[in-house]
Amino acid sequence: MSANAPSNNDKLIISSAVGSLSSALSTVAANGNNNQSSATNSNNNSNTTSTTTNGTNNSLIHQSSTGFVGLSNQGCTCYLNSLIQSLYHTPEFRKIIFNWRYNPEKDVKKENCIPYQLQKLFSYLNLSKRKAVPTNGLTTSFGWNRSDSFVQHDVQELNRILFDAIDKAIHQNNQRQSNNDNEDNILDFSNFNNLMVSDLYSGKMIDYIHAKNEKRDNGEPYGRNREDIYMDIQLVIRDVNSVEEALTNFIKPEIMDNDNQWNCEELNKKVDAIKGLKFKTLPYILTLHLKRFDYDYTTWTRIKLGNRVTFPFQLDMSPYCDNKSNSLEYELFGVLIHSGSALGGHYYCYIKSLGSGKWFNFNDSNVSEIDEKEVEKMYGATEPTTGRYASSTNAYMLLYRRIDNNLNINNVEVDMIPDELKEEIEQDNKLIEEEIKRIEDAKKMLSLRIKADNQPILNINVLREDNMQTVLEKIHTEFSKRENFYFGLKNCRLRNYDLMKQVPTNSFQRFLDRRVDSFNFFSGKLFYLETKENDEEWKEIKEVVSVYICPFNSESLEFEQPKALKLATDMTLTDIKKEILKDYNDEMKDKYNNVNIIILRNEQMITFDNEKEADKSIENGLDILSTDLLYFEFISLDELKTKGSKLFTKLEEMKYCFDVYVDSFEKRGEYVNYISCDKRKKVKDLKEKIAKLFKVDVDSFRLCERLTYQPLKEDLLITECSSIYENAQLHVEDGPSLKEGEYLIQLFIHLPNHLTNNSNQSNNDIVVSESSVVATVPPSPTVDQATTTTTNGKEESKEVNNVANTNGDANIPAPPSSTCTAIVPVQQEGPVLNVNIPLFEKMKKMKDNFKQIDKLVVNQTDKLIDLKQKIFDKFSQEYNIPNIESMRLRLKTGIFLQKVLIHNDKTLKENVPELTHNKQLTVQILNKPEQLNENDIIVSVQRWLPNEWKFKGGVDKKYEVVIKKEPNQAIDIKKLKEIIYNELKEDCFDDVTIDRIENMGIAKAPSQFEYFEIKECVQIGVMDYEETESIKDIFKPPFILKFDDALIVKMKDDSEKYDLQELRNKYKSVTSSATSGYTNRVEKALTIQVLDKETEQKLEEEKKKKEEEEKNKQQQNVNGTEDAATNNGTTNNTASPPEQALKQEENPKKKLKTEETNTAATN
Repeated sequence: MSANAPSNNDKLIISSAVGSLSSALSTVAANGNNNQSSATNSNNNSNTTSTTTNGTNNSLIHQSSTGFVGLSNQGCTCYLNSLIQSLYHTPEFRKIIFNWRYNPEKDVKKENCIPYQLQKLFSYLNLSKRKAVPTNGLTTSFGWNRSDSFVQHDVQELNRILFDAIDKAIHQNNQRQSNNDNEDNILDFSNFNNLMVSDLYSGKMIDYIHAKNEKRDNGEPYGRNREDIYMDIQLVIRDVNSVEEALTNFIKPEIMDNDNQWNCEELNKKVDAIKGLKFKTLPYILTLHLKRFDYDYTTWTRIKLGNRVTFPFQLDMSPYCDNKSNSLEYELFGVLIHSGSALGGHYYCYIKSLGSGKWFNFNDSNVSEIDEKEVEKMYGATEPTTGRYASSTNAYMLLYRRIDNNLNINNVEVDMIPDELKEEIEQDNKLIEEEIKRIEDAKKMLSLRIKADNQPILNINVLREDNMQTVLEKIHTEFSKRENFYFGLKNCRLRNYDLMKQVPTNSFQRFLDRRVDSFNFFSGKLFYLETKENDEEWKEIKEVVSVYICPFNSESLEFEQPKALKLATDMTLTDIKKEILKDYNDEMKDKYNNVNIIILRNEQMITFDNEKEADKSIENGLDILSTDLLYFEFISLDELKTKGSKLFTKLEEMKYCFDVYVDSFEKRGEYVNYISCDKRKKVKDLKEKIAKLFKVDVDSFRLCERLTYQPLKEDLLITECSSIYENAQLHVEDGPSLKEGEYLIQLFIHLPNHLTNNSNQSNNDIVVSESSVVATVPPSPTVDQATTTTTNGKEESKEVNNVANTNGDANIPAPPSSTCTAIVPVQQEGPVLNVNIPLFEKMKKMKDNFKQIDKLVVNQTDKLIDLKQKIFDKFSQEYNIPNIESMRLRLKTGIFLQKVLIHNDKTLKENVPELTHNKQLTVQILNKPEQLNENDIIVSVQRWLPNEWKFKGGVDKKYEVVIKKEPNQAIDIKKLKEIIYNELKEDCFDDVTIDRIENMGIAKAPSQFEYFEIKECVQIGVMDYEETESIKDIFKPPFILKFDDALIVKMKDDSEKYDLQELRNKYKSVTSSATSGYTNRVEKALTIQVLDKETEQKLEEEKKKKEEEEKNKQQQNVNGTEDAATNNGTTNNTASPPEQALKQEENPKKKLKTEETNTAATN
């Protein structure tokens, strides 16, 4: 095969596309224009492209009006499509790809060659007339199979791996390697020839650490500089408002002093140091990765940050780079967007055409033009949502190009595309044009079915522009080809056919001159061909429509009771008016010319011209359908022209009106009062109507959403308010309307049991008592009992042994032997596990610790201290709050306490940037005043007593400790021990002297420990309190101490009540067996396979070898079947052995049936 000829695989793709399009054509011809329109609308509204049953993508036929070509989604390849589009619309990158030429002697086969497949895809994006082109060829060259197309990956990760793969594939044949280490400028970009892809996107960064005060003899500080190559800049955006701020933070140096000093090997001592990053050079194409995916160490889950981060359309990098020899002005031309949550989502991109300067939205197969305002929306929402399930749509990667008039190219010449690809695409475009023409022709056709007496149904295609006479002639011609049809054209006429009643209806004889498209025919409609003999008369069949009529009183402006009426389809508008008045007196019957009829159908007003349409019938196009409601009034034609219709005005109001339900001030939650609202009006207008209904002042209540009690904005139009719709339920709440900047918040007070009752009432749930049994839960099984556990759907019976001394030491009881999850004490020695304890029952009870005491209207400009004073004045006596300093305000979500508000001199909005309606605020009453700073951390401490196997003060007794922390301060575990001891030496550690601090062991509480109804003592007892001793900074991995963490502390020099080693072994086996039947979901790593000629040849040999082995194996199976058949005496000598074996394999029941038949015949 020559280098310029398309491969068999390429030809196969083209022929497959043609066959698929032909199949699509027949589908369009069968379904007609209506089905085609709905399919098109469905495709346009979808992020991914729909396919037909044969794999064809009909939406890929028509090119976008923008002139750009999209990329079809294989399943979950939106991230790949976004990146490919951004690379294609980088002219310099496109030029590198088009400059490359395929060499069959050096390169691997085309289907495995990444540069060739990328070049081919770019060529199609440049020249194709399709709406979207597939990426299957490219992903196949990556080494991906079909399942890989249904795994979504991170677009930034793909960006790095793809660049490496392209460079490796292009330059693996002893060509130029990366020159990044030679020149600060990386390379000469004058013509963009002989460049690696990474040359466009890579720069140099200096990772440095310098002694702050120690210098060498030459005046240079002690330290080291390490030069690194970077392909993109990963910006931390948590608590950041702009890209500029994130860049400033990126290069901001870290001061290493105090306990975090740097150990300088040259000076052989620890010194104060400065550590940071510097940009030595900047790339031609600057890629900024906004790190929106983060890890929440509170919930140990991956989250997405939805905070608003602005980015400039023109970025000046000079403030962030020391080397200013080159141009440092960059222009934005690409925004890669992620829409979704941390669990998954959809990628698409906004790209600026560097040739025209216009912005476009590339969303898989759909391409549309947008303006810069749409791009600005990708900054993120002003009220962001952050969390594991929080969904948001915002920028994820930003692409900037250096502004340099000498280097910038905005277009790439088509002549750079290889001739073989241009010929292939030209051939494909011709096929597309032919198919488009055939589809357009198919749209002009309509498929009809014709039923006639004693004849099979005739299927016929007619042009929509044909008149009914032509249709009748075509139908007669086709029927005349049948032997038993002898009627002449004059003895044939066409009728509608009622499928429900199975009878013919009205005739088209009067409408033979009307075009087919003037009727509302659908594809596949059934007609009836009526025939007669020469001496017979036509049978007249009238079709009727059932409607309702409703009189309107022009004086009272009210409607009367509707009633049913049947109208013949041949009745004119005048006939219909007379039929409406047939029950009126003779005087009124003569006023049929004064009847004005209006129909309100699906919010559409249908009126009739009483003069021009007076003689128009329903079957002749008068717009009256079955089940229509005909409103009518009495008005003269002159009055109708001069004053207008009162009925029309009334119906116009009805078109925009619907009912909503509201509860009352007396009966909360009972939504029995309904009121009509006009969607053209504002919410405040609806509120005025509600005020009149309840006879109250309009300013004395608020209108709220039912579920969240969210106050509705009164200046909004009802159509703009998503909470108001037909039959919606709205809540009325006492209180004045909220002004701009005001919010309604819920105020709670935290009253936990351990604060209200200091007795050790909780001790009994963990103390092992020899003389009593805890009656709150059933005892654990004894030696004669058995527990039944279920593993993978199978029941296994396990004996539970008596607790016995297994180590020969009478002073150490035996460890527990059950495999359940919660621990309760029983009469026996040692803790015993019991399955009947609901571990999450505590979560329900924790809700009772919070009591809602008020709803407050606050202004976002209010100072925090003013709000505290307001709360203190109102509730200090009721809840015994000594002073404002002893009152702590915290945010709350559900049963979880969150951020502490500490900035008294700042506004509420500054303290709570995410301030919204119904924000939950909780008051905590402290034993003593406190003054928290921004970096301080509050943790709870529980002391474990190993010699008694209980918590000091009870299982729910927690001691609060405030850890004072300065910015960038490191605190080791030794310092943490001192802080805890000094805070709690008079309470939790009243029996511990200061010289025993070294023996204090600290561990973080297990996940979800707070929700346990009964703490799992084994889990606490076997925790490793030694592993934390080497921690140098408790705020960094692996410890990562955070706000509201729970710490378990024990004195390691206390004696242990149980043998911990045996307990650890037992607990380890229990926890491993509990999860042995489950396999964690493993994410598939993102890889791109790059082959060379030698590796490709080896893989092909292995593939052929496997195919040969499989073929031999199948042959052996066939021979074995033949031998078995021969031994049984059932071989058919007239057939070859393989054929006979195949027959037996295909239909063994047929053989059995034949034998039974032969036996019966013999008998």
